[in-house]
Amino acid sequence: CYMSMSPELWDPDGLGQATGKADVWAWGCVVVEMLSGNRPWKGKQDMQIMFKVISEKASPTLPDGLPQPFDALIRRCFAFDAATRPSARELAAALQLMVDEAEMERRGEEAEAYIAAMPAAAALLAIERRARTAAEAEVLEKDMTVAAGREEVRELTEKNQQYMRDVKRMKGF
Repeated sequence: CYMSMSPELWDPDGLGQATGKADVWAWGCVVVEMLSGNRPWKGKQDMQIMFKVISEKASPTLPDGLPQPFDALIRRCFAFDAATRPSARELAAALQLMVDEAEMERRGEEAEAYIAAMPAAAALLAIERRARTAAEAEVLEKDMTVAAGREEVRELTEKNQQYMRDVKRMKGF
């Protein structure tokens, strides 16, 4: 879904090829949707989303009232520079620590919010573990059911790259 595409997926020529950190951005989008009940970038078209992410370096809006550690963790998932986003392992460890602390302090509702985000973090961690070597990553890619949609993503990426080149040319870059 384009609503959860990270900056490097919108502009791989300018920002580098996608890594597992693109999945961390997408995980953040899933959590925002789970917490708010609305998809990130609700009401925006693909090109509007791309402009916000690439040109404005914007990220999805987080719902108000999140506990500070959880809010900070989700915000780290939306770092424009993929290298500064947490890994799936870091996400899982941070969430577990938050659950443990909330349970120790008997903050049940807060612990439930963290626990709700854990299955997606566990899935990311499993993908990260399976994709440690290039050969494993290749097998994983063949196994994933999204392989059928890869051609569509590839075509959109090519269109987006052309759009970015056109925008840069029009701006005189």
